[in-house]
Amino acid sequence: MHRIELEILKVFKRDPGARLRTGEVVRLVLGEEYGLVQPGLYGQASAEQVRLARREKAKLHRKVLYHVGKMVRDQILSVVSVVSKGEKVFALGLEAGEYVIEKSKHRILISKPADLSLPIEGLEQSGVVARFEPDTWISRLNAMFVDARSFRGVAQLRAALHEIFQVVNDVVGINRFESVVEEVPLEEVLDLVRRLEMDGKDYGRRVCLVMSLVKVKDRARLRAFVRGFADLAAREVTVIFNVSKQSFAEGRDVLEEVIARFQERKIKINIKNSDRCQPLVLVGRAGMYSMLDADWKEYLDARSRDVKGAVLGQSSLALDLRRLAPRSADELSDAMLRCAKALLRANVLQRRNAEEYSVRLASSLWVVCGSCSGRPGSIFACGIMMRLREVTLWSGFVARSRM
Repeated sequence: MHRIELEILKVFKRDPGARLRTGEVVRLVLGEEYGLVQPGLYGQASAEQVRLARREKAKLHRKVLYHVGKMVRDQILSVVSVVSKGEKVFALGLEAGEYVIEKSKHRILISKPADLSLPIEGLEQSGVVARFEPDTWISRLNAMFVDARSFRGVAQLRAALHEIFQVVNDVVGINRFESVVEEVPLEEVLDLVRRLEMDGKDYGRRVCLVMSLVKVKDRARLRAFVRGFADLAAREVTVIFNVSKQSFAEGRDVLEEVIARFQERKIKINIKNSDRCQPLVLVGRAGMYSMLDADWKEYLDARSRDVKGAVLGQSSLALDLRRLAPRSADELSDAMLRCAKALLRANVLQRRNAEEYSVRLASSLWVVCGSCSGRPGSIFACGIMMRLREVTLWSGFVARSRM
């Protein structure tokens, strides 16, 4: 078995239900080689650099597709769809069960679970309910954040984010990002933003930089960051400014710079009123993510014990009330109950995956697993707080099962 085929099988062993585009397989299997090509595909690259980078990217795709093609012929993988520009999407071609795949002294065991049956399938078919990212609805988390102060330098932070991108399907947050702005040279900070923008485009993820307006003592440095960020005109990386009544007055000069620069570049301005909402807030494609006040206090207490971040969302459902057009309260109640049951089923399955998430993140978060807060339903593993909560319904429009 060729090394590339073995690495592809390892990817599907970690996530047997995954459906991966060719580009995703390339990034997961040939990450180091792709990392050398990536800077030439975006940002400040010249036309010649872009041309060469695209050529090298095509070579990597051909290299992976050669081995994927062999695995498709052996019925280990299957082509499940073709998306934009003819890019193929692959999944395990095996039926549910356990398989030992052995070839040329290499052996790997893959367990593929049975297809998930949910009580919302009829609602999905009629367009009333939609799962966010249905292909990864169980196998990945929606939203997660880390604390910038918990990492020794930009390189370690980015290594952790690279791992997190593989277990999250919507948004990743970096809390207290003002510490990076204050301690790291401006060009390195902007380079980090460029790389996060590239990763966001590659993985289809959002990145939120959560920061204070007043905790950076060097105001000129902060304004320089605002100008540099605006010039990058990033679309997958957003900034959320935490503002209170007091900090609004103290940071008015920076806020004026933010409004002027962001408006000029047509960049969305995200401001959170910390007087009204203490917990961190992230903005993803599926909407807003946050915590209950009690969970936020628990996280702040755990942060002193080297907990580096937290999971904010597991699985999301959107319910279209106009399409449902309920003729009675009972009809609406039935639809909501079916959504709740589906989320409960997802919650149970993702509880089983919690250990896998922690193991996958362990290499980049440098924390020993197993410290527990003592509160029922809380897991602190590998520096990530995963709050396993009951199913909750948000305003009757978006339902989420949240960690």
